[in-house]
Amino acid sequence: MNMAEVGAGLGIGVEDLRVVCVFHNAEVLDGFLLNGVIIGANASASAKLDDKGEASGGELIINNMSIHQMTDNGLAVELMVSGTKYWPDASLN
Repeated sequence: MNMAEVGAGLGIGVEDLRVVCVFHNAEVLDGFLLNGVIIGANASASAKLDDKGEASGGELIINNMSIHQMTDNGLAVELMVSGTKYWPDASLN
């Protein structure tokens, strides 16, 4: 999937990360599949290169969905309210 995010808050950095979405009921999953939009807030900090360093963060998502971010590489600190749009990657689907 592809994603684009717009947010407001405090932060700086660059991250290469993976995202896992957990839908707590079928209605939330259906809504995501229909429009691909997630509105939420997060706080995170990361300083990681390959297997060295640490990344930690929390995500607050409205509407019975949890988001877990796993940072592969990056250096970032942020506190944001954001909206994220996901859409299928034509080369994968």
